[in-house]
Amino acid sequence: MRGILPICAAMVMAGSAAAQDWTVRTPLDQGWFWGQVRSADDTMVFSCSGSLPGADPMYGAEDAPHTPYTFTIELMHPGLGLPDYSQPGPYSRQDIIVVNNETGYLLPATGWMELNGERWESYISVADQLIVALMAGGGLSLWSQDQQVAQYGAAGLAEGLATAIRHCDSQWAAAGHALPEHARDVVMTLRGQAGAGGGTGAAGGGFAPVAPTGPSMEQAALDAVSDACEGPGRIREDFVFRSDFDGDGAEDIVLDWRGVSCQQGSFANAPGAGNCGMQNCLVSVFVSSAIVAGAGPWETLAMDARPANDNPAHLMVGRSPSACSSLGLSSGCGQRFAWNGSDFVPAN
Repeated sequence: MRGILPICAAMVMAGSAAAQDWTVRTPLDQGWFWGQVRSADDTMVFSCSGSLPGADPMYGAEDAPHTPYTFTIELMHPGLGLPDYSQPGPYSRQDIIVVNNETGYLLPATGWMELNGERWESYISVADQLIVALMAGGGLSLWSQDQQVAQYGAAGLAEGLATAIRHCDSQWAAAGHALPEHARDVVMTLRGQAGAGGGTGAAGGGFAPVAPTGPSMEQAALDAVSDACEGPGRIREDFVFRSDFDGDGAEDIVLDWRGVSCQQGSFANAPGAGNCGMQNCLVSVFVSSAIVAGAGPWETLAMDARPANDNPAHLMVGRSPSACSSLGLSSGCGQRFAWNGSDFVPAN
């Protein structure tokens, strides 16, 4: 970080802005991964990203750079203004300060990006002093040319940053990237917290324990619903089931789309976000080892699905009478499946 600036409390509170919540997304798609912590109004994003061996090099190219153990800070707040197009580019500035708990952090050179959306971007280590401060708690405000231009609340920010780092760290390590010295203290602390079941770790401590390392299958399911609904959807908890089908110790998610409803988009008010017929609905099973490897969820049409009562590692799928007939099974049939390492197969 180029500079850390003490800011008086009166300046921090200048202006008026409603507190904002933050959400975290940890997608893994076609071998490309992202850890994104996004403000509720989509005007500020912390993003880490990269690809696993064998990923299509063109798929995620537009989101470059994909520098291991680095956050891209994307700034879209209109108060930051546009470049002076009367002057030749490229356009860069170094006047943006992020304030957290009365301390200001001057962002490194911030450039104007026009590919994949117009925004200002700056790049910092995942262990930058600003990130450490934000993970210790509190919201933030943006300042430019001695004026506050935006203010964001704290809800979800600290936990989101730690979750994003853990997700990207696990993928960077899987891709063979060594842990650089500049990120070591924070990353090793987060790894230690996960290994100790949520302890504080030994190095660079002070931020709160958060979710286990690796991608969250619950988040993967939420992302699938958001994609189908073209925005946030509603999910009834009694249509979501949790188990460990692949035996890797990470929670897998069964999503029965009967419990999903959209409030906007093409499938607003459509049963199961458009994934239900007269009798059957789509069932999506997010198996952690498959998702980490770049595969999508295992899916089937069924009347219902859930982990078996007598063996939670087995998946019980209820079939409609017409499906039972087409499968040569008795009416009201149900099928038991087990994970074989890459697919669900019938089990006794």
